[in-house]
Amino acid sequence: ALLKMCLLPFLISAITVSLVKLLKTHTAANSLRRIVAVLVGGLLLCTAYGVIFGAVEGPGRNLDESSRAVLGNMVDRSPYAVDLEMSLTSPAVVKKSESGTETVIRQLIPDNIFNALSSGDSLKVLFFAIIFGAAVGFSSRHVGDGLSATLDTIYHACQRVIQWVNYVLPFALCALVASRFTRRPWRRTR
Repeated sequence: ALLKMCLLPFLISAITVSLVKLLKTHTAANSLRRIVAVLVGGLLLCTAYGVIFGAVEGPGRNLDESSRAVLGNMVDRSPYAVDLEMSLTSPAVVKKSESGTETVIRQLIPDNIFNALSSGDSLKVLFFAIIFGAAVGFSSRHVGDGLSATLDTIYHACQRVIQWVNYVLPFALCALVASRFTRRPWRRTR
């Protein structure tokens, strides 16, 4: 809980301060080109690997009907697959609904950043931090300096809290393991 407490402030301050510092340098254009090239290249490489692996290995290709039914039920009940509907026991029926781009945009762009913060929606907060950091980075130097200093202070404070939590973390892990073992009744073997 202590680590979760620091996650969102740390995320916002780290991304925003990093982008502001990157955009205020003289070599920002070269750095941004390299970052985008590595990101796009990495995404294309991962996509190619996934497509090739799927074509060669064919995951799920040799599952029997009962396994497909169990997997289909698991997918239907999954809390993480709210927009995903897939039946592995019958032919796929394509529903006409919103496009994949609309779904991605809806999951990425927050309607209200404070709502995203209060619900702990990290992806929307991350998107906001990137946009906000770019806006502050492109603003004039004297306008963004106070905000950058404040966010830098929040960043370092979150780092300090995480360091403090790391001192207590081994004891907490031992307590979690101990509580897990004490709940199980041990069986005696003769």
